[in-house]
Amino acid sequence: MMTWIPVALLAITTILSAFPLNGSAEELNTKIPILIGTIITILLGEVCIRAAEKNHPLKKKVKASSHHTEEALSKN
Repeated sequence: MMTWIPVALLAITTILSAFPLNGSAEELNTKIPILIGTIITILLGEVCIRAAEKNHPLKKKVKASSHHTEEALSKN
Protein backbone atom coordinates (compact mmCIF):
# COMPACT_ATOMS: atom_id res chain seq x y z
CA MET A 1 0.00 0.00 0.00
CA MET A 2 2.77 2.42 0.91
CA THR A 3 4.41 2.06 -2.52
CA TRP A 4 1.26 3.24 -4.28
CA ILE A 5 1.23 6.61 -2.50
CA PRO A 6 4.26 8.00 -4.41
CA VAL A 7 2.88 6.56 -7.65
CA ALA A 8 -0.44 8.29 -7.07
CA LEU A 9 1.30 11.56 -6.22
CA LEU A 10 3.39 11.37 -9.40
CA ALA A 11 0.29 10.65 -11.48
CA ILE A 12 -1.58 13.60 -9.97
CA THR A 13 1.43 15.87 -10.51
CA THR A 14 1.73 14.75 -14.12
CA ILE A 15 -1.94 15.38 -14.77
CA LEU A 16 -1.83 18.84 -13.23
CA SER A 17 1.39 19.91 -14.94
CA ALA A 18 1.42 18.13 -18.32
CA PHE A 19 -2.19 17.88 -19.48
CA PRO A 20 -3.62 21.00 -21.08
CA LEU A 21 -6.74 21.62 -19.00
CA ASN A 22 -7.60 25.06 -20.35
CA GLY A 23 -7.27 24.39 -24.09
CA SER A 24 -5.92 27.84 -24.95
CA ALA A 25 -3.21 28.12 -27.60
CA GLU A 26 -0.64 29.39 -25.07
CA GLU A 27 -1.25 26.49 -22.70
CA LEU A 28 -1.12 23.96 -25.53
CA ASN A 29 2.21 25.35 -26.74
CA THR A 30 3.78 25.01 -23.30
CA LYS A 31 2.26 21.72 -22.18
CA ILE A 32 2.31 19.54 -25.33
CA PRO A 33 6.14 19.07 -25.24
CA ILE A 34 5.93 18.14 -21.55
CA LEU A 35 3.10 15.68 -22.29
CA ILE A 36 5.01 14.07 -25.17
CA GLY A 37 8.13 13.75 -23.01
CA THR A 38 6.11 12.19 -20.20
CA ILE A 39 4.53 9.63 -22.53
CA ILE A 40 7.91 8.71 -24.06
CA THR A 41 9.48 8.37 -20.60
CA ILE A 42 6.67 6.11 -19.37
CA LEU A 43 6.92 3.91 -22.46
CA LEU A 44 10.70 3.61 -22.15
CA GLY A 45 10.35 2.72 -18.48
CA GLU A 46 7.86 -0.02 -19.30
CA VAL A 47 10.15 -1.44 -21.99
CA CYS A 48 13.07 -1.48 -19.53
CA ILE A 49 10.95 -3.19 -16.86
CA ARG A 50 9.81 -5.91 -19.28
CA ALA A 51 13.38 -6.50 -20.48
CA ALA A 52 14.64 -6.71 -16.91
CA GLU A 53 11.91 -9.19 -15.96
CA LYS A 54 12.78 -11.39 -18.91
CA ASN A 55 16.49 -11.52 -18.11
CA HIS A 56 16.27 -11.68 -14.33
CA PRO A 57 18.52 -14.51 -13.06
CA LEU A 58 16.51 -15.04 -9.86
CA LYS A 59 13.47 -15.96 -11.92
CA LYS A 60 15.39 -18.89 -13.42
CA LYS A 61 16.64 -19.99 -9.99
CA VAL A 62 13.11 -20.05 -8.57
CA LYS A 63 11.97 -22.37 -11.33
CA ALA A 64 14.97 -24.65 -10.76
CA SER A 65 14.46 -24.75 -7.00
CA SER A 66 10.76 -25.56 -7.36
CA HIS A 67 11.72 -28.43 -9.68
CA HIS A 68 14.10 -29.80 -7.05
CA THR A 69 11.40 -29.47 -4.42
CA GLU A 70 9.01 -31.52 -6.54
CA GLU A 71 11.65 -34.24 -6.94
CA ALA A 72 12.27 -34.33 -3.19
CA LEU A 73 8.55 -34.60 -2.46
CA SER A 74 8.07 -37.39 -4.97
CA LYS A 75 10.89 -39.45 -3.38
CA ASN A 76 9.24 -39.36 0.04
